[in-house]
Amino acid sequence: MVSCNYATGVSSCSSGSKYQKGTTSSNGCGTTGLTLAQSNVMTPCCNEHDHCYGTAGKTQKSCDDEFLSCMLNKAGNDAADKALANSLYGAFAAVGSVPFCVAQTETVGCQ
Repeated sequence: MVSCNYATGVSSCSSGSKYQKGTTSSNGCGTTGLTLAQSNVMTPCCNEHDHCYGTAGKTQKSCDDEFLSCMLNKAGNDAADKALANSLYGAFAAVGSVPFCVAQTETVGCQ
């Protein structure tokens, strides 16, 4: 069974290696207390981020860094979208360990 360190956002197996035991899921740009409109330009990035959180071999930081890169790419030169990207990144870096660890324990196994 995968264990996950909520302080570091890293999952591990006490013996063996991690494998993908389940299908990842996404819900657009929504989590407890935060929801963006489905039409938001960031939605594809949010979906990729959700899938990343449930992927074997990923850490919370690697997923969050990919998320920021995707959002900044989508933002282009739009200052408001860049500000949103940085705000979302900061929020997930601060409190994303819970959804990361939940996703890891649901979809990643040890062999």
